[in-house]
Amino acid sequence: MHQAIRAAQATGETLEATFLYATRQMEAGAHGEADALLSGFADKVASAASSWRFGESPARPAASIIVVSYKTVPGVEPAIAAIAGQARDENCEVILVDNGNPDLEAIGRRYLDGARMVKSPFQTGCSLGRDLGASFATAPYLIFVDDDGLIEPGFVAALLRAAAETGAIAVRGRVVPLTAGSPMAQHYDLGDRRAPAFINAEGASLWQRDAFRNAAGFHPLLAGHEGHDLCARLFRFHGPFAFFYEPSAVLRHDYADDAKGQAAKQARYDRNVAFVQSRSPDAWQIHFRIGALGREGRSAYLAAHHHAVPADAVATPVSILTTARNGAEWLADFTASWKAQTQADFQLVFVDDGSTDGTADRVEALWRGDDRLTLVRTAGGGRGAALNVALAHASHDICLIADVDDVSTPDRIIRTTEIFRKHPELDYLSFLAFNETDLLRIGSPRSPFLGDMNVRALFGMPASFPSFAFRKVRFSRPFDETLSGGIDCRWVKDNLAAEGVAGRLVHEPVVYYRRHDGQITTLHKERQQALRKEIIDWSFSRILGALSETDHQMIDALMLGAPLTKAQQAEIAGWVAGFLGRNDELGVFDRGELGAALLERLEPLTGRAPTRAEASDAQVRALRRIAEQHISEGEFKRARRALREALEVFEAKAIWRRLLSAHRYAIVRYFVKANPFRE
Repeated sequence: MHQAIRAAQATGETLEATFLYATRQMEAGAHGEADALLSGFADKVASAASSWRFGESPARPAASIIVVSYKTVPGVEPAIAAIAGQARDENCEVILVDNGNPDLEAIGRRYLDGARMVKSPFQTGCSLGRDLGASFATAPYLIFVDDDGLIEPGFVAALLRAAAETGAIAVRGRVVPLTAGSPMAQHYDLGDRRAPAFINAEGASLWQRDAFRNAAGFHPLLAGHEGHDLCARLFRFHGPFAFFYEPSAVLRHDYADDAKGQAAKQARYDRNVAFVQSRSPDAWQIHFRIGALGREGRSAYLAAHHHAVPADAVATPVSILTTARNGAEWLADFTASWKAQTQADFQLVFVDDGSTDGTADRVEALWRGDDRLTLVRTAGGGRGAALNVALAHASHDICLIADVDDVSTPDRIIRTTEIFRKHPELDYLSFLAFNETDLLRIGSPRSPFLGDMNVRALFGMPASFPSFAFRKVRFSRPFDETLSGGIDCRWVKDNLAAEGVAGRLVHEPVVYYRRHDGQITTLHKERQQALRKEIIDWSFSRILGALSETDHQMIDALMLGAPLTKAQQAEIAGWVAGFLGRNDELGVFDRGELGAALLERLEPLTGRAPTRAEASDAQVRALRRIAEQHISEGEFKRARRALREALEVFEAKAIWRRLLSAHRYAIVRYFVKANPFRE
């Protein structure tokens, strides 16, 4: 026994020496060396730690509440007392990490029904202490609480509720001063509304346990900004709606005791920022953009309506189709994202199209022993031929496109199958993509109320192909094997024309879309643009028939940004009105979405509201029908938004009067008085 204790102490001393040396390297700016020294370090510390239980803990806890304490201070006892009641109410286990506080267990025994005690092998700092606690957690969620703060009633319940409602993998609470007059950090209180946000109040935060562990948790060297660092690493796997701020989860905590303490904290934070940027250069870019999501019209609407996948979602087997030539550098992330799917019932059809970098062998090694992989090696026939091969090997009707250089969020499959289950009339769908520069990536139209793929085809490729899903039985036309670019666009257009397939854009970001020089989009841009124009012209011809020179000029101006003469500017509103009226007669496109989409494109071209003469009866009818159709379906919010968008274009008093007086739905007469919805 004494030998074991001495061995543990020796191990702890060695670990501490490594930790202190890495800390000095970080402070000296040797970020790469400091980072390398602590690779896998948290696991080594957990192996050297000691752990035991006292009392009774829940058999299946909803969350593991983790408190790290490194010294005895007056605030620890009331902090544990407040946690104890909420742990009982919410069926949570408590993990107390003794990081140098000899009184922690005695305090815990006074207030808690039971807890796990963890003794760190040396004084580790807050981040490594939290990682240590997380390594012993048994619940699906981790909740970290500062030992010198005081959680308000409902804190734990609010974090759990926010995670359940949004599907977020991390949620932070609101922090307010514990002591009257205490200085307040700018990031502590983000307001009264739930919104996307990086987790920058780690001592009042919840994390999905598996996501936290898979990303190796907080970096041991960080005491401040560890949440930024971890969120930046998780972003490409989980997307911009993976992190939320919940204002009803309140922690009372003082930022610093005095001005001197503030200055010391700020100096440490400055060092942390430099270290985080060395590991994740885009961390602050992502942080600020996610923070802005709750403040901008379109993104705020999408954030407010983002929900977790329903608990009663039904799993349906799918086939994932991937083609690659020399994609070895992307395979680690690609594989991790598919193995992390919440729906495990899928087939991965991977067509290696003549790679010379070992892609096929690497895929085989990564999926060895997993019978979900169907690996096909071809001689290099090109993207179109490879996609046809993938289709031929697909075992299931629902197929998902997945490019090897992209990453899918863990809920992509279940979100896809659930939409197909609830909307059997759909033949295909697509989601939003995201990356560091565009968190909600989609082409025109960007409105969250325009999802009909037939309407979106008027703008070109109607959907993001890397996030595309379809029913194989409804897409009978093969991919064109002669094309070097625009293959997806031509395939969608051919099946629209031949099969009349119906699709929907779902405004949820589920695919991380990388940009790099080797992409087909980059290498064959001119061909892509030519095929985009092809699908645009075909879509308009469904109403107009053979396109005249004037039709081409108006279409190119609306959809491709081609310039117009002053005379054409005066004519385009009437041309759009005629097109809308013709669609009213033929019923090819959804009236409401078509009107809203074209009117959105019309305004910047005219630069003014149309005159009364230009505002024909067809235009007024189109405006009315946009809302009428949605209202008849009980979609009052969509009716309001669509009508507001349309009214941004038509400001002529005569049209307003006619809408207000003639609209047969009283609710619309009320809504048009409100300010127009703006992105």
